[in-house]
Amino acid sequence: MKILTHNATARMFEKVNSIRHMHSSWRCIQLRLSALPQRNSTQRTHFVLRGITELLEDDEGYVYLCHDHDIFILFQGRTHSILKKLTSYFADLESDEMCSVYDLEKDWAFFFSICYRKSLRSGDDWASPAKNPPASRRLMEVQPTP
Repeated sequence: MKILTHNATARMFEKVNSIRHMHSSWRCIQLRLSALPQRNSTQRTHFVLRGITELLEDDEGYVYLCHDHDIFILFQGRTHSILKKLTSYFADLESDEMCSVYDLEKDWAFFFSICYRKSLRSGDDWASPAKNPPASRRLMEVQPTP
């Protein structure tokens, strides 16, 4: 998986827009960390993102850490294997409040509208100076290791 933290919301919208005519094989899992209490949200997000990186390092796709701490995992193929890996790590993943799974063949219009709305609010992106943790603790863009 490619982990995207810098301008992630805009980059996610660009990717989603680029697959608009061939979206039937794509899936997305949304983790709504923005719905959790704000206390220690940066530390919690770092912990969650590190876990996702480790769990999905051998899978193909994209992980977007948005400005509001929501995480989107965009990939092609079956959802079951990725969900199984994530549920082994996150006990509350199946909660409707925290997780949504989108089959873009069926949910394209709804999912596209989510991405569009998020892109309109991305002025305070995760990596912008106002929301950025100190440089020594900043999450950097991580590419999968070969």
